[in-house]
Amino acid sequence: MSRLNNRPLENLIISINLGEGASSVSATATGDRRPIGHGGLGKRDDMSEGMVGGGVWEFDPNTRILRWTISSLTSTEKPPTLTGSFVTTSTPIPSPSFAISYDIPNYVYSGLKIDQLRVLGEMYKPFKGVRMTSVTGRVEVRY
Repeated sequence: MSRLNNRPLENLIISINLGEGASSVSATATGDRRPIGHGGLGKRDDMSEGMVGGGVWEFDPNTRILRWTISSLTSTEKPPTLTGSFVTTSTPIPSPSFAISYDIPNYVYSGLKIDQLRVLGEMYKPFKGVRMTSVTGRVEVRY
């Protein structure tokens, strides 16, 4: 996995189920402010002036899931943090796990490489390049 050290994670989404009765959340996302494209291509404007930082969060009161989205994260920057509290109408029992998903552009976990690509039945000559992206499924982390 040492090949991944310099690759940014993009579209990082962390989902936390806050449990029955959770009705509202107050939180602050913080992190390094750097220009989009520095250390990876940010696909969303997480902060004003084209900066990427601690990301953005949203709470869905119907599903009681807090979703924290970070557009781009590199291993060389200060880790972003999300701190806050939530209001519940019952004894708070958040789920003992959270889900994570992310993309790694121009990388494939298997190390698969395309040596030759032939397109038949087309009048034009295709560009001889292939773009690959690794996309996670749903990774669940239990604590």
